[in-house]
Amino acid sequence: ATPTEHNDSIIKPEISLGHLIRDKYLAEPVLASTVATGFEWHFKMRDGQITKDSYLALAGEEHRNDLIVKTLVDGLAKWGKTLLFAVNIDHCRVLRDMVKRSDSTVPCEIVHSQMPFSHQQAVKDKFHRGEINVLINVEMMTTGVDVPDIKTIFLTRPTESPILYAQMIGRGSRRIPGKKDKFYIVEFTDSTPKHQDILVKGSQFFRTLNYREPVLSERFRRNVKAAVPSNPFKDVPLFDYKPEEGFQNYILKIGDQEYALPINRGQSFGAEIE
Repeated sequence: ATPTEHNDSIIKPEISLGHLIRDKYLAEPVLASTVATGFEWHFKMRDGQITKDSYLALAGEEHRNDLIVKTLVDGLAKWGKTLLFAVNIDHCRVLRDMVKRSDSTVPCEIVHSQMPFSHQQAVKDKFHRGEINVLINVEMMTTGVDVPDIKTIFLTRPTESPILYAQMIGRGSRRIPGKKDKFYIVEFTDSTPKHQDILVKGSQFFRTLNYREPVLSERFRRNVKAAVPSNPFKDVPLFDYKPEEGFQNYILKIGDQEYALPINRGQSFGAEIE
């Protein structure tokens, strides 16, 4: 789910999410519902991230929380096993209590970082076994989680990070051959007078994957050749995503040094060399 890893000396490419979906290694995401909350959210940014105070205002909005719980409980027959990403720990607790008040028969629990580790693990194990049908968390379930029969991801926590967005929806992407080849995403969106283009939204995120268009790379090569006839490379690098071919086509070689370039289909990119 994490597109790239990097440190001070190397950028390591990963196979793109779109590629893995297209070639049926991962289940296909279905944006089942984008729920407009009607809440006017004036969030602030600091060091490129949404501030905690901004999330506090979002978590305490009662009408928004009512809408989340109603959408969850009323559609649970369709949603099935659901992993919900809340805004913060208090939001976890509030939503859990509201679900239980709305329908006490729904097996719903929470997991967060302030719980003892043994309790966290016990809750996760119950969710894995199917004893819990709805699990509410903050960022505890973004990585290192393998629950293949998760059917729906509820995104109640907006994010400015494409990597975090990919990690959250990635928890539903495990395939079960013959039983599960798709999963649902239910996304809650707010009215944001400022910074609205900063937030990652499913409608935009999934368009960038382009996993339905395997011929795009060939067309891209032709367009670049036509537009830049003086291209100094012998050929435009091949943007091929077949895993058996590895990443040899992602390598930029300068002298004896090779640099790996992580590139997603449809993504514009540049390389700066100092």
